Amino acid sequence: MTTDRYKGFTFDEAALREDVDLDADRRREILYLEGTAQTATHWEVLGLPWNAPVDAAKAAYLERVKIFHPDRYAGKRLGSYRARLERVFRRVTEARDVLSDEGRRAAYARLSAPADQRAALEARRLED
Repeated sequence: MTTDRYKGFTFDEAALREDVDLDADRRREILYLEGTAQTATHWEVLGLPWNAPVDAAKAAYLERVKIFHPDRYAGKRLGSYRARLERVFRRVTEARDVLSDEGRRAAYARLSAPADQRAALEARRLED
């Protein structure tokens, strides 16, 4: 059984064919995260399940930095991917900033809760 890693995302074929020093898989990763950055939750940006703990967010951030930090590609021909990497890196950093701070993370968790979790949180709040 295979899963669609990119959840039906439509890639820009011209961007995939751009003559840059990145392999096709890396191009897809960059294009996917850039294309979903504005609609994805902080958890999704870091590749985490909803309400993952602070330590998981910090660890996921460090893994994402290995892939998306623009300095990782110093001296390579990146073309349009340089700006894409910068946008993705800013988004990954934003997600880390929110999810690694307990207060901000708790508030964000309430706002971004899936429907079933939101109902459970609301029930708990009413009980209190």
